[in-house]
Amino acid sequence: MFEVRNYTPYATERAILMDGRGAESWVVIVRGTFAVVGGACAPAEAQEPVALADEYHGRPGESSQRYESDLALAKPGTDVLVNGHARGRDGRRVRQVDVSLRVAGISKALRVHGDRTWERGFGLSPSAPEPFEGIPLVWERAFGGVDPVVGTADGEPYEERNPVGVGFAVRASHLVGTPLPNLEDPRAPIGSWDDRPAPAGLGVVSKSWQPRRGWGGTYARAWQEERLPLWPEDLDPRFFQAAPPDQVTRGHLRGGERVRLEGMTPEGVLEFDLPRVTLGFTTLLGGTKVEHRGELDTVVIEPDVPRVLLTWRTRVPCHRRKFELEWTRV
Repeated sequence: MFEVRNYTPYATERAILMDGRGAESWVVIVRGTFAVVGGACAPAEAQEPVALADEYHGRPGESSQRYESDLALAKPGTDVLVNGHARGRDGRRVRQVDVSLRVAGISKALRVHGDRTWERGFGLSPSAPEPFEGIPLVWERAFGGVDPVVGTADGEPYEERNPVGVGFAVRASHLVGTPLPNLEDPRAPIGSWDDRPAPAGLGVVSKSWQPRRGWGGTYARAWQEERLPLWPEDLDPRFFQAAPPDQVTRGHLRGGERVRLEGMTPEGVLEFDLPRVTLGFTTLLGGTKVEHRGELDTVVIEPDVPRVLLTWRTRVPCHRRKFELEWTRV
């Protein structure tokens, strides 16, 4: 009972999850790890397990996420995420580099500066960027955070779109000698201490950050009295997407799409096709075999290795029938 018979080289997991109406579904998740060699992808010798919990770059809840838990019912589109560094070509130290991600309908660029600080002059101005070999593409290096003087005192404002970032303040004097963001949208560079650009990044957006938190719905008294533990009625399906909105595809990727990264490897460009993988699923439910297919809903590209992680998800409705579930064959 509740068994996954896995005939693939990839990692698998399963769960019983409820939708917004409380109906249960049998969800099977497959996560494949692929090495990128010479512009081609092949299954890696070491396969990463399905993520059963959020994984962080640092202290949980106080740092950005490397991976989000794969335990979700469904995603309307495919998340395309990047964990890596901005790098100068051929290992050279640089003061600035542009990085970009292109795949399917996604085309996104960031400008990455070496470390800078706010200097007092006629007002505040950024110092010259320091040279660097590599800067991590994490939300800690993007605009956001809390005021460096007042911190997280009750009632004090902070950047709700990126609480772990840097550069936010309620007064100019609080920023003297403090760092500027390394990561910027080249179309919206920071020129003044009170600029409030959208945080620029390529990684997981936490469920507790805006605008994603707002898509989770309204948890007011009516929800507590009438719907708990179900999702709120005004839940937006975008809540289940972990990537920034401009890194979510319309519909799901199928594999075979061309990926191009710039500014994240010593070679300057990393280009490859996503693996074409056809997964068939058969579930024995109540003595009847049910054929179903999975959707590729998460792509994580890690150019430092380089490798790419693909996650497929499939589900079978089993409301009030979960104890009739025997197995799913992949």
